[in-house]
Amino acid sequence: MLFIDLFRKLSYYSILPQRYIDKFNPKKLELTQRKLLDHELAKLKSIFQNKGWPFGTPLVATSARFDKFCQMLEGVSEEQAQLILTLSEDFVEYDVAHIALLKVCLTKLVDQYSQSRFSDADRIFIAPIWPVDAKIDGPGHSGDALLYPTAQSLKRMPLFKEFEEKLILKRAPELIAKSIIETKIKRAFIIFVDDFSGTGSTVYNCLDYWQPIFSKDGVYCEVCAVVPVIMRVAGEAIRKHGYALFTESVHDKGITDSKRIQDKENAFLLMTGMEDLLLDIDPYRFGYAKSEALLSLMSTPDNTFPIFWYTDKVNGEIWPAPFERNRIA
Repeated sequence: MLFIDLFRKLSYYSILPQRYIDKFNPKKLELTQRKLLDHELAKLKSIFQNKGWPFGTPLVATSARFDKFCQMLEGVSEEQAQLILTLSEDFVEYDVAHIALLKVCLTKLVDQYSQSRFSDADRIFIAPIWPVDAKIDGPGHSGDALLYPTAQSLKRMPLFKEFEEKLILKRAPELIAKSIIETKIKRAFIIFVDDFSGTGSTVYNCLDYWQPIFSKDGVYCEVCAVVPVIMRVAGEAIRKHGYALFTESVHDKGITDSKRIQDKENAFLLMTGMEDLLLDIDPYRFGYAKSEALLSLMSTPDNTFPIFWYTDKVNGEIWPAPFERNRIA
């Protein structure tokens, strides 16, 4: 018990949950798959400190996220836990930080296009990137939240100031088509926005579908895409389709392109073993379309490895995803 008392006094462990302190007392072992090792706890705390993730407060021993990480690591093997920790070192949480990235993208857009491109346009539309089969009365999409910030950012730019009266927000692409017909517009400049793209397909399919519709009856229509956070393969796919793309934070694949992981074949085997614990995961294995993303925005995209966001029950227990989808904060 002398070791336990000394352990409690160490500042490093001072805000760990009681159940992790009790792991050193054989009389209080819990019936879990395994217990975290000292170096795993040390590594996890180091990651939280480096990322600036909430770790705990004087009133709350640990944050919910830290506790979920601990639970997740306890539920897998030591080798799998090491993979989770390694991937977590490259994990990026944006929250509202992507708004700052949005402003950078819009600055690039305004700098690239000459003043005449905006002055020649009868209207400059801003619309969210939607899946082609999306319904206007259906659920919202991630790009919806960027409409107002996009407009406000453009209006504050000196080079764009004289064109702000031409700026119109539309919450769906089909409303642009309707506006073009009703107001007999002959030239339109359209900025499509979304917060993230994992494969690029939603972006280029949207533009492929709507640009010909906008351009009917002799209307000259120029379109571009603004996506602050993007997977590298997605950016390459969008540009290959011939569209101007303005982005800022480009992500590589978590395992395939990792500089930290040497034995990638083994890493995929370990990840497969963890994903096999999850139900109905096949469409999202290694992230949707095998994107291998390691990021979270206001909501975690399904392109991210599902162990980080999956919340369905596993063996009757909720999988302790630290970055669940559709979270508020």
